[in-house]
Amino acid sequence: MNLQEHIRKVLQEETLKQTLLDEMKRSGIRDTANLMSVTPKELLEMVGLKGSQEDMIFITKLIMDNEVRGLIDYCSYNVIPTRYSIDIDVYIPKPAPENEGRYMYDRRIRNDAYDLISILIYRLGGGLIRGHNIDVYNTGEC
Repeated sequence: MNLQEHIRKVLQEETLKQTLLDEMKRSGIRDTANLMSVTPKELLEMVGLKGSQEDMIFITKLIMDNEVRGLIDYCSYNVIPTRYSIDIDVYIPKPAPENEGRYMYDRRIRNDAYDLISILIYRLGGGLIRGHNIDVYNTGEC
């Protein structure tokens, strides 16, 4: 193979990776993986994500913006880099006035949000997001 063919092949691979990344940003990991008929882990490998802290942050933002957004009504979230992994702070609305101060109701809503986010990160993160902490707050600062 000559140099021009090699350069053309490398450029084609990079274009495919960028196209897949753009589609993941637009549609989410799950839909893009289904479109390509691959698992989320295989999709993340195809675009070259290896599990660095930047990759974990990128994948978490994709999951929060595309997958979680439709399932949980959250106000905002922060992805905070730590020494070896990341922390995720999620802010959900306050409970309705009639439920405010009811400990078990309040706790259940936060636990449900935590469980759903944790499951989606596990299933769609391709095993690349590890050692992370999730905190859910219902401050209602929306």
